[in-house]
Amino acid sequence: MKNSVYKTAVLLLSDDGMRALVSENTVIRLLDIPTGAVLASHSTQKGIPLTSIAFSGDGRRAVAASWDELVVLEEAPGGGWTEVLSLPQVSDERFGPMSLSQDGARLAYTIQHMSPADRFELILLDVDTQTELMRAMHSEPATYYELHAKDVALDDAGRTVACASLGDTEHSTPEVLVYDDAGRRLSEHFLAGSALDVDLDPRGEVIAVASSPKHGPAYYGGRVLEADPRAPTLRVLGVPALGGSLDVTLAGSPAGGQAFLLASPALGSSTTPFGTSALDLGQRGLRLGPWPVTSGLVQQSLPIAADPALAGMLLHFQGVVVSSGGGRLTNKVSLRIVP
Repeated sequence: MKNSVYKTAVLLLSDDGMRALVSENTVIRLLDIPTGAVLASHSTQKGIPLTSIAFSGDGRRAVAASWDELVVLEEAPGGGWTEVLSLPQVSDERFGPMSLSQDGARLAYTIQHMSPADRFELILLDVDTQTELMRAMHSEPATYYELHAKDVALDDAGRTVACASLGDTEHSTPEVLVYDDAGRRLSEHFLAGSALDVDLDPRGEVIAVASSPKHGPAYYGGRVLEADPRAPTLRVLGVPALGGSLDVTLAGSPAGGQAFLLASPALGSSTTPFGTSALDLGQRGLRLGPWPVTSGLVQQSLPIAADPALAGMLLHFQGVVVSSGGGRLTNKVSLRIVP
């Protein structure tokens, strides 16, 4: 999940901070932080400088790309690195930004087409089976500036991939693109300037983007923004005050189905027939509904008891939509009850 592109010297840390991947020009090294020992090292073919590297959150896998190839490396049981995967470079193409899932099992990477430099591809790969999960091409032949991918991010599970791009002068390519692992575009975000960096939280529920104030060269200004990586299907509106009510809408539901709402005062990881919920559905978890789906929507008003003991309580909601084809979990919404 940690990555860097086009920098001569880079240090990336594992999630626990105990390991570091260090790159310098043509070499990457795996370091043990407490001792400073070099656990493994790798040099590029023919001494060609690195163009991009990535490091898995568990500190076990690394990726190194140069003008010649992309190599996925795994720490060997006896020390050193074992080459897991090697992808050759194609003429007039180069490897751009890339990112590994937390366990290094999935790799998101980009290919920049150089002649002309008006398009790039985003690919998600299952490293162990060498299976391509999704590929998306983005191009704009009329752009004045080069259309480049600037950064790539994966959530911990490798199921959601976000890509930041410079955009194009025709404003046809979104500066931020988000896909799931089946290649479905979850969202797109057009910015006033180019997107320079992007990141996802571990669950893939929030994206953070750093952008420049305009497209093309810009050396000052810009902004950082946060956004939903996908259009929310669960919305909870209203002031969560004692004695008040909340308006709940579940969208995108098939007519003829039903929906219900999960509620809990704590986040967690609970197994349900519809996937893993982001809520702790133990002894204090609640299930509200089910309600019938009408015209693709479920709309309900939820009263809040006028009980002073509820003031300040956190509540987390997640919807479930069920149809003849099965069920699915929605996004999560969190709020705090006020007096």
